[in-house]
Amino acid sequence: MYINAPLLTCYVSEKYAEPADWNRLVKAWSILNRLRPADINIVLLTDYLTAGAHYSLRAEINLPTLWPSEGIKQLQKSFLELVQDIVGIPEEDVFIMTQRVESGHVMDRGKLEEW
Repeated sequence: MYINAPLLTCYVSEKYAEPADWNRLVKAWSILNRLRPADINIVLLTDYLTAGAHYSLRAEINLPTLWPSEGIKQLQKSFLELVQDIVGIPEEDVFIMTQRVESGHVMDRGKLEEW
């Protein structure tokens, strides 16, 4: 996997978990952010319990610390727009949080990733 690739864990309501929509989203998002679709990894989880505030989509984005703040903002905004346009989830029902991952804190296929 490309070191700069976004890795997402998405907790999504079952009615929004159509694989074809998410595959279209990956293709469009990769173009908007100059990434290859194969370098984006989105895990969709539909079987979960939530207490308290509920969203139809809660997305956790993990990015290497190489990403500048403005790039992260653009990535989040473009993801939100595509979630609305392609998947059909209204923005008021979406929560997105991004975390930066330090060099040396990733193992990919047995290789320690450092940047």
